[in-house]
Amino acid sequence: MTTEGREGPLPALAAMGPLGSGASLGEAVFERLREALRRGRLRPGDRLREEEVAAALSVSRTPVREALGRMQARDLLRRGGGRGHVVRRLAAEERAQVYAMRAVLEGAAAGLAARRAGPSELALLEGLHARFAALPGAAAAEAAELNRAFHDALRQAAGNPWLDASLDALADAISLLGPTTFTAPGRHAEAVGEHAEILEAVRAGRAEAAEAAGRRHIEAAHAARLRLAGTAAETS
Repeated sequence: MTTEGREGPLPALAAMGPLGSGASLGEAVFERLREALRRGRLRPGDRLREEEVAAALSVSRTPVREALGRMQARDLLRRGGGRGHVVRRLAAEERAQVYAMRAVLEGAAAGLAARRAGPSELALLEGLHARFAALPGAAAAEAAELNRAFHDALRQAAGNPWLDASLDALADAISLLGPTTFTAPGRHAEAVGEHAEILEAVRAGRAEAAEAAGRRHIEAAHAARLRLAGTAAETS
């Protein structure tokens, strides 16, 4: 276990199962690293050494070198002291910029979903919301996964490939924000209410209300992030 009380990044990578097929090994390793970031298996400050990642994923060092280079080119990794890369941390100003853009895009997704969501899209959103609301407050990891699924379903319901591409690109930056905000006391209960407000507006076809609710949801997540940062500073 690490000093944060969790397994390090290499056991987490190995535990994610075999690499995807149908792509080059370099592409498969790159996508695995991105997936690990997005799922919180890799976190800011984690160190990745080429030979260790290769061993964890049971591949040679060549595709790992290619994947790490692509991650660095996307500014997701920085060269660490000595050998290896480190998952980079966002500065406070960068975090604020990410949340500002996310509020715009997620709000737009909710508004578009209200205009075009059909019965199947609504059923998916309602099912995900019910599962999210039923979670205990301490289930932060599960809450993060279901929250991500809820927002993915909104993107699908929005049906706009340009918006979808923008949100997909932003997801890499979001993965650098650090541990989920659902570790903040009371955040899960807040988000349940925020999701319900978005869903109600989408179900009623009220696009402006849905967009506003989507923006407020992300702004509340940013406020929770700031609370977590303040708590960490006080206890460090």
